[in-house]
Amino acid sequence: MKFCKLLKYDLKNGILKKWYLYIGTILVACIFIVDFYRRYLSRGEYLEEKLTCVNILFYFFQGKEPFSPDWGSPFVFPIVWILIFIIILFGTNDYLMKSFSGHGIQVILRIGKRSYWWESKCIWITISTLLYFGIWYMTVIVYGRVVGMDISLNYSQEINSELLEMELETLTHSQEIMLLIIMPVVTALSLNFIQLCLSLFMNKVYSFMFVIFLLFASTYFKIPVAIGNFAMVKRSVYCIDEGMNVYGGLAVNFIIIISCIIVGFLRIRKYDI
Repeated sequence: MKFCKLLKYDLKNGILKKWYLYIGTILVACIFIVDFYRRYLSRGEYLEEKLTCVNILFYFFQGKEPFSPDWGSPFVFPIVWILIFIIILFGTNDYLMKSFSGHGIQVILRIGKRSYWWESKCIWITISTLLYFGIWYMTVIVYGRVVGMDISLNYSQEINSELLEMELETLTHSQEIMLLIIMPVVTALSLNFIQLCLSLFMNKVYSFMFVIFLLFASTYFKIPVAIGNFAMVKRSVYCIDEGMNVYGGLAVNFIIIISCIIVGFLRIRKYDI
């Protein structure tokens, strides 16, 4: 009964009372979609194929190609990709900071069994992440319906090539789902669990800064430790030679999530309040 009350408390305060975060997400998503749609319209007369909702998802999660100083081109951050992850990390960190101060501390003391607190936070952060990305995907679908786009899993190779400068091998629907849904969501979950776990060892601002650093490092270095690489289409094995293997990335992310859950469970029992 205590656990159910605690979970209800976290969902209410960590999600329902954060309604402005999700409204803001819809607005940001619309801004990005409209911007890409305008780019498509400006080139529409030169394109034979139609824009689809999946093309918009490729735009969101394209990331950037591996950077090499030898090429002589300046390094450019993938702003859209980074913002998608920063928003959810900021939102969860904000609630974590409140959970470790004032009334949040009283909740930990009153609950008695600290493992309940940790289990509730793990469920809350999972639901928050799934809801957040669900909003991004639903916004794309709704916008697509309004303007008459194809909302199936079909996509235009021509638009990917011309507007995103991205040459992909032909993907199956399961590969599309892996690249555009599963990997971004699971990677965001990993980052959120890293932040949640680190918050038990350091200041919440520092834990937030660490995962943001990990994100930015992912844009510069193509290495498995920088797990953001697994959520970039332009770094995947389907886009470049020696690209990131999505199934290997899935395994790495699950290992991180499980490790964070175990470490956090052990830490919370001895956490000095």
